[in-house]
Amino acid sequence: KLNISLEKLNLKSGDPLEYYALSHKLGVPQINTSELQNKIFALECNFEELNAIDHKKGCYVGQENTARMKLRNKIRKRIFPIVSNKQILPGKEISFEGKAVGTVLISEPFCFGLIKLFDPSLTDFQNKNLKCENNDLKILSPVKFK
Repeated sequence: KLNISLEKLNLKSGDPLEYYALSHKLGVPQINTSELQNKIFALECNFEELNAIDHKKGCYVGQENTARMKLRNKIRKRIFPIVSNKQILPGKEISFEGKAVGTVLISEPFCFGLIKLFDPSLTDFQNKNLKCENNDLKILSPVKFK
């Protein structure tokens, strides 16, 4: 049915890996998302940056927690796409200058880590040398949609 719909709309099917790579760059996890269940709130998962939360409307799952976190500025960590020179495993600690700053949540092929935001030394993510065990990591800043 998908191929028939694509033909009717004069569209071409693309490479799924290109789609997932773009999604990763934008900060939207799409593969192995079961690793996020019961571990992360909507605000920590970049939903506000993607305009996926309406703070005026209300009436959605997790609204009370989301509103409280936003009102009290309690967003202490956020999920970020990460790139590594070697394979990293979920649950492993991410460190900066020997200090724990996050955890790997999703591993290959498109990695994501939950990074603490209250560390003032991590304000410029692109230029920081982060580690996960003996692997070098780079944090990508997700695109904001406003």
